[in-house]
Amino acid sequence: MTAIADAHWIKESLSLFASLVEQPPGWRLLTTLKAAGNMQMEAVRSPRLAAMKVDSRLLASGFQVHGSKIQMIRQFSDIPKTRIQGIDGWIARPLPGLSLGIYTADCAPLFLVADNGALMGALHVGWRGLLAGIVQEALRLMTRDFGLAPKEIEAILGSHIGSCCYEVGAEVGGRFSKECMKEREGKNFLDLSDGIGMVLRRWGVQKISKSPWCTKCSDESLFFSYRRGDKGCQMSLAVSLA
Repeated sequence: MTAIADAHWIKESLSLFASLVEQPPGWRLLTTLKAAGNMQMEAVRSPRLAAMKVDSRLLASGFQVHGSKIQMIRQFSDIPKTRIQGIDGWIARPLPGLSLGIYTADCAPLFLVADNGALMGALHVGWRGLLAGIVQEALRLMTRDFGLAPKEIEAILGSHIGSCCYEVGAEVGGRFSKECMKEREGKNFLDLSDGIGMVLRRWGVQKISKSPWCTKCSDESLFFSYRRGDKGCQMSLAVSLA
């Protein structure tokens, strides 16, 4: 299996958030860090978004359920006024001021962007969502409904729990191919980025990169991690520059 290249992120604003060094055309990719606080909380989220120059009135985000449901945004009237229950992904055209937000605390935020910046997908992908087919659903919508060829899509994985730490039981590990699993000292570890990468490559996506940070074993001050016992979430954002 071809290794996924590391994408370079840089910490900004007193380590409250990080941004991708090489941004895709027409979009800015950001992630809050643990020092920014629990982004699930409105009282925390609003001032942090303002500091990142993100208009919270034009933020699309959901109450995620580890599923495969994706919401489309083609025009301003499609942007929800509040968080929507049961949404784990967004696909959007670049509207002025629009942001797509994904909450994570070990799962992977996955961004799928057209080469010309004319379309962005933002997905919440854990093992359940991966098995539910959220990555395939996003690619199906981007290729079928918007006419993109897979080779015109770039995939960028944000920070998530790595195979170094993602121990799973036999009932979960047995549902994944052996290429996605690592065994150490009789324990099974899931490589979430490899699992996502396998789906992307099968569909013909060629440009794939990932954050080098593991949310669980990187510096504990960097990210919230459910597996480490944290109760909060960071937020990964795709901000339109239209």
